[in-house]
Amino acid sequence: MKLVFLLFLTTQSVLDVGIKYLQNKDYDKASQIFQQILTVSKNTPEGNWARYYLSLSLLGLGDTLSSLGNLNTLWKENYEDSLAYLAYKIFTELSHTKNDSLRWGIELVQYFPTFAKREKLIETILQSNLDNSTRILLKRILASDYKNSKYLYDLGNELLSQEPGKALIISEREGFSFLKIKALINSGKYFHAYLSLLKHNPQKKIPEEAITLLQKAGNSARLIGILYPLDPENEKTSFEFAVILDKAGLSSSKFRKNLKNPLYIAYFNQKNLTFADLQKLEGVENSNLRNYILAKGYLKEGYLVKSFQLALSLPDSLEYNRFKMELIDTLISRGIFTKEMLELLKQIEFYYPLTERDERILIISKALKLEVKDLLDIIETNDVRIKHKIPFNTIETAYPDTELIKILHDNFDFDGVIRLSSGKPLPSNMRYYVASALIEKGYYYEAISLLEGESNNYPTLFLKAASKLNDPAPYLNSIPKNLSNKDAYYLFIIALKTQNRSLLDNYKAPYFRFFRAILNSETDSALQYLDRNDHRMLLELTRLLLSQEKFEKIVELTQNINPLYPLETKIYKIRLKALYNLGRYEELIKEYEQYSGLINDDELSTLAALSAQKLNQTDLAFVFALRSDSEENKKILSQIFLNQGLVEQVDTRYLEGKNLLRYFFLKKNEKGILDFTPKDTEEAWLKLKYLAQLSGRLPLDSIFQLYSASYNFTENDWVTLKSYSLLSKNEIDSLIMFMNARSVQDPELLYLAGVKFIQAGKVDDASNLFKSAIDLAEDSLKHEIYFRLGNIEATKGNFNSALFFYTKALNLGITFKKEIYYNLSISFKNTGQVDSALIYLEKLIDEFPDDEISLEASINLGFQLVERQINPEKAIEVLEKIIGIGTKTQDCEALYWLSRAYMLSNDLKMALATLKRIYTYYKEFPDWRDTAKLDAAKILVYFNYREMAKNLYYEIIKSRGQNDPLSQEALNQMEFFKL
Repeated sequence: MKLVFLLFLTTQSVLDVGIKYLQNKDYDKASQIFQQILTVSKNTPEGNWARYYLSLSLLGLGDTLSSLGNLNTLWKENYEDSLAYLAYKIFTELSHTKNDSLRWGIELVQYFPTFAKREKLIETILQSNLDNSTRILLKRILASDYKNSKYLYDLGNELLSQEPGKALIISEREGFSFLKIKALINSGKYFHAYLSLLKHNPQKKIPEEAITLLQKAGNSARLIGILYPLDPENEKTSFEFAVILDKAGLSSSKFRKNLKNPLYIAYFNQKNLTFADLQKLEGVENSNLRNYILAKGYLKEGYLVKSFQLALSLPDSLEYNRFKMELIDTLISRGIFTKEMLELLKQIEFYYPLTERDERILIISKALKLEVKDLLDIIETNDVRIKHKIPFNTIETAYPDTELIKILHDNFDFDGVIRLSSGKPLPSNMRYYVASALIEKGYYYEAISLLEGESNNYPTLFLKAASKLNDPAPYLNSIPKNLSNKDAYYLFIIALKTQNRSLLDNYKAPYFRFFRAILNSETDSALQYLDRNDHRMLLELTRLLLSQEKFEKIVELTQNINPLYPLETKIYKIRLKALYNLGRYEELIKEYEQYSGLINDDELSTLAALSAQKLNQTDLAFVFALRSDSEENKKILSQIFLNQGLVEQVDTRYLEGKNLLRYFFLKKNEKGILDFTPKDTEEAWLKLKYLAQLSGRLPLDSIFQLYSASYNFTENDWVTLKSYSLLSKNEIDSLIMFMNARSVQDPELLYLAGVKFIQAGKVDDASNLFKSAIDLAEDSLKHEIYFRLGNIEATKGNFNSALFFYTKALNLGITFKKEIYYNLSISFKNTGQVDSALIYLEKLIDEFPDDEISLEASINLGFQLVERQINPEKAIEVLEKIIGIGTKTQDCEALYWLSRAYMLSNDLKMALATLKRIYTYYKEFPDWRDTAKLDAAKILVYFNYREMAKNLYYEIIKSRGQNDPLSQEALNQMEFFKL
């Protein structure tokens, strides 16, 4: 020990000599002295200081490269924070790029957390352009080590997009109401976000995330009404809300008047933009919005090539796709047809109906002499009229009328065909073209008149025209005899309209057999002749299957439909009805959400909302119901508000029966309950029960007697009502005596009484009541009863029994799911089943990331992984995610187990830095602080920083006294390490 101490004194005195030479700018002598010290004291604290001063001396000599080399070595080998900060300052002075300075600064605040200016340095670094992970890392450090409202809000705001659940935890604990609304929306908690916007938004602002909620709710008028009086959070929000209002035909001037962004202003002024305005916008930073405005502007100004080039760069979204269609229409009208136009149209997928795209593709393909049969089939199947045409100059042509009619027909100029043929005698071979044009323009009677004597020559055209008539009966005798498969559908429609099933009897081809089977409701026969590629056949079959409740078959047949085509939309609706009836609610919701942004259908939004309710997904049910003002959706909304206890939001016009009674009960409206006329025994009993609970006394004898006679209520029912009245008055002792004397068979009453007994400390009585209620209760109530029984057993230390009850509860409901997960983990751990405990902790963290309990679960999981010395990487991942999120106590504990995980993964430098954070910034927790010092001292000894380690041991002993267990441990370690 004496030799070591003497060496240190000698080294220190020589170091002082070198520093004097350095101060006197005698860099050569200084560097020689520091090099000698470094040779003698390499890999020691003194050697590191010598290396630092050597670097300064070398800089003075102009040897920057050697200086940087020594600093780099020092950075890796030094564990003294003040020295690291001095090295960092030199690095930043010598750095050639800002990125290098940032890198050194980020490493400094991570690995050397105790230097004096750390907080200020972090704030300075955060002003730079950093990637998300680095920003979050630094904001976690500020929020945990320097816990204050500003840092917590900043961290929560930063986590909104990637970890909104963690942002929600922060906002709820700290009372950040505006941040809470944002986090609720991003976490998918739409119902509570709606309520917070309505009732808990003191800033009276529209958060940026509310636009997402509004779009999710189909731009609901109800939600717009809540947002409209508020002020937007920022200009982006103001712009996006103004766009939504404009498209809804509502005034947006309030939100447009303060716009400053030139693109936002230009968007609302597109009709008035001049070429000069467009040239100015060219200088704006490239974006989809910029390119869209420029493309529209150049189209208006006639710069078609520029407009087209910009249109090609736009993504597949509804508004941009509408513009692409507009651009294509302009080009078609000018007789311009190119393959590039086809490429632009084929970019369009997010659009309804897609037949509008395909109709334009048809026109262009025809003009380019490409194959169009498949496109014609799509147009025909979806019963779409062709609105565009290929321009053709009929004035300057020398073609005869008959040839010209053919050309116009082939160019889809049906008005031209009709105009040219009007009042002229037509040869027989021209009737096809004219009749076809008449049908396309909706002149069905005229087409039939033209074809009536020629129906056998043009059977398909005749049948098509006849099938369009409201009453085709007068033309039944003119129906052609020789028909092909493609005529079967039209004949089927005529048969339906005329209620003449025999029309298809004389035809043997497969399509006729199929439609005849449909007419006769012969499902098996129809399936035999079905052509799955013919969507008209598929529609009629699924309609029949739906009427026969053959839902599985519907789902099987409709897997590959594309609802963005009108006819397939009808099949899609049938498919979703089948999924609902099969109870396949998750599939229904997934398929509905995929297309709901384009297909706005009241019936489908109701189906989706009902499905979400079945799955207890209140948030989805709420936004789906908001999408429509249909009576059904209003009922769903009122039911959701009622179930959530928000009676002030309930519209009683959409409540009836038990729901209306519950409304009166929650409103404590005794008169409303008294005036309610029950329709059955269940409603009558509920009325009596609510009256007993509200009034604290039994209902009037006359009412009970009346209902006893009408609904066969018995003495046992009177006993139950008496128990409810005692329960409502909180007369626990009287209730126990009464229930012990009588046999109560109402499971809800037994459960509620059990809860009261627990609150009164009568645990055994509660347990008996719960067990009595189990056999009588429905699953949802059994879930709660088993959970309570599990808690009782766990409190008594009977963890095997607790496991039994918790497992039962988990299989019967979700109300206490997160609590059950946590309690299962504790019970498994206490019965030695640690692997199972870890599984439930991970389930809790994954499924409830936005609940405070997930923080405790994360700490617990990290602790158990560390204690068992398994998977330290997992422990690090779990613990790092919660730093800065919880309370200071939770942060402190999480940091400690994180340091242990770093040790297990052999990252001793990071472990030491984490321990330094604990004993520097968490001094209010002396046990954690001093435990961290003990662990840090061991690492410092390992790194040969013995003096620093010894100082830590002395600090522990001084602050706690020699007799404290941690002090004794410090003394033992000092003796072991010979300090």
